[in-house]
Amino acid sequence: MSLKIKTGTILAALLLLFGVIEYGIQQVIIIPGYERLEHREAVKNTKRVLQAVQREVHHLNLLCFDWAAWDDTYRFVTTPSEEYIRANLGVSTFTGNTINLIYILGPDRTPVWGRAYDLDTESRISVDVFHPDRLLSGPGFLDFDAGEKDLSKVFISGLINTDKGLMLMASRPIITSEFKGPVNGTLVMAKFFDSQLVDVIRSQTEVDFSVAFPTPSGSGELLDKIKISGGLYIDDDPGGALAVHTVIPDIHGNPAAIVHARYARDISRQGRQAADVALVSFIVSAFIILTAGLLLIQIFVLSPLARLNRHALDIAGSDQAFGTLLFHRNDEIGELSASVERMKNNLIKLKDDIQAIIDSMPFNLVCIDASGKIVRINTTAIQASAGRWKENTGQLLWEVMPELAPFEDRIIETVGTGRVDRLIRRIIKTGKSPLYVDITVYPLCYSDRNEAVLMVQDVTATVMM
Repeated sequence: MSLKIKTGTILAALLLLFGVIEYGIQQVIIIPGYERLEHREAVKNTKRVLQAVQREVHHLNLLCFDWAAWDDTYRFVTTPSEEYIRANLGVSTFTGNTINLIYILGPDRTPVWGRAYDLDTESRISVDVFHPDRLLSGPGFLDFDAGEKDLSKVFISGLINTDKGLMLMASRPIITSEFKGPVNGTLVMAKFFDSQLVDVIRSQTEVDFSVAFPTPSGSGELLDKIKISGGLYIDDDPGGALAVHTVIPDIHGNPAAIVHARYARDISRQGRQAADVALVSFIVSAFIILTAGLLLIQIFVLSPLARLNRHALDIAGSDQAFGTLLFHRNDEIGELSASVERMKNNLIKLKDDIQAIIDSMPFNLVCIDASGKIVRINTTAIQASAGRWKENTGQLLWEVMPELAPFEDRIIETVGTGRVDRLIRRIIKTGKSPLYVDITVYPLCYSDRNEAVLMVQDVTATVMM
């Protein structure tokens, strides 16, 4: 595998690893963070609905207080009069204040005056919990615990379930305009928690919600989930929205209604869109970085290294001296090119020194391969060849030195075995008189080309002594 492919693979692997880490961070931290923010916003907005309901109850309680702490009402309980009724208890009072019910009760809880109206038709209706028998039995909204308290701060308000539907109610002890007693009965005001009131609260809070009455068979599981979740249960709506469920308690603390609020998942959707944009941006950036990085590395690193590599291979694979390849750079590649040049010059000098030593030897030295072809030859052997040596022609040893032909098989065999072999005092014929020579074959063990050095030494003088 080339250095270019390795570099590209490493860069791509690092960018891929970074992409996996970034994607993991998005999926584990960023997107869940958006979802948690979305849940917090949904919970906060749902609580705003509950607060809006409490504001409606509070406003009703203030209106009830204005009427209950009034001398005219105080006297009306003791001495009912048509004048008070005509001036204060007409249908316009109900429609103008958007209330459905007003009851004035005596100290013994018997109704002094009471009416309930359907505001759409302005017709009278009856509400079961305000039946005289039910009032005498003591419903919870009449059980004041005044004690030593300031009578202006004594009240009961909240939600009650009736046969006509859920109602917001407030009850106050009837006292004087100076907020003094003794208490002369109870004033009760109530309004239906109907679709019109839901629309008003929707407009105020800008929350899409609905109100349902809990039933033992249909709401038990949901009520349990709301209770376990601490009063607010969140789940994913089948339509892709976020649903939050909570309970509005009645005056006794029991579930009076279940509020179902739905929210479009805009925050998490924006988070996912941001994550997608970030991922696409990373992919594009990674491609640009990878392309630009490889191009710059190719120009400033890989291409110079490839040229240096070819130059070094040329030096290693040839006996010829090659030109200079020197990068004038103040970095590692510049230093490497200078080192290669120094190495080349040292090799050339070493080669020349070795060749000079070999040429100065008084005996024939010939390097041959496994087939007997001459690879190198020293000056003494060239002179002994009597002009038969032709440089760079791939001649066989027996063509240049035919007197060694009788020993061809043994020499070739020795080259193949890799063992040193000596032929002592061999007679060869060269002209008029025979010569005695010692022939030694030295296989080149370090070489992978299966070569050997043949040393032919004239020992005729020694033999003739």
